[in-house]
Amino acid sequence: MTELNCLNLFNVQGRVALVTGGSSGLGLMISKALVSNGAKVYVVALPSDPIDEVVKELNEIGQESGGSAHGVAFLPLLSAAASQRQSEQDGAISGRDEGRGVIVITSSCASMHNVTNVDLTSYAASKAATDHLVKLLAAKYQRFYVRVVGINPGFVPSNMNPVGAEGNIFSSLFDKVPAKRAAKAEDIAGTVMYLVSKAGAYVDGISLCVDGGRVLLANGQE
Repeated sequence: MTELNCLNLFNVQGRVALVTGGSSGLGLMISKALVSNGAKVYVVALPSDPIDEVVKELNEIGQESGGSAHGVAFLPLLSAAASQRQSEQDGAISGRDEGRGVIVITSSCASMHNVTNVDLTSYAASKAATDHLVKLLAAKYQRFYVRVVGINPGFVPSNMNPVGAEGNIFSSLFDKVPAKRAAKAEDIAGTVMYLVSKAGAYVDGISLCVDGGRVLLANGQE
């Protein structure tokens, strides 16, 4: 049954995606995953970010799959850039299951537990609000047939969490999660690919924790 083939279920060939913060960290991981699998990605970043270098790298990655990347340094310019490629976007929408739009919001597993080795009270509270925003937006946008989902990563390499760097305040916790490591790019990429493809077409209004089991052990511990 071809409809159950993984190549069909997780196919994003020709889809159009917008990744905010796509020049570093989680955003860059997601951009690479989409481009590697043939998607057309608009990378939105600050003017001070190395967006041109990132777009060049992404286009090199996408050569084999037909994926491509386009840099957008200012959000107000996005509508103009998108309108130039409206025909491509329309072509990416081919049915209510395959073409249903989806918004993936990045939160953190910090919203799901109450302790850490540093005081992240404000950060954790803001991420809990982000989780609730996923549900609110999913309910609001369902009439437009747009799904809204969230991901709650655990320890992921980023500017905030420089895995392997000396003095990283989180390094003592990596071995205390069931996975015994920090997340890798493929952990995040695989989750997002599931959520934005046909494989995740029936998933809406939820936040998916991708933390190696961190929240199973965090409450009541350091």
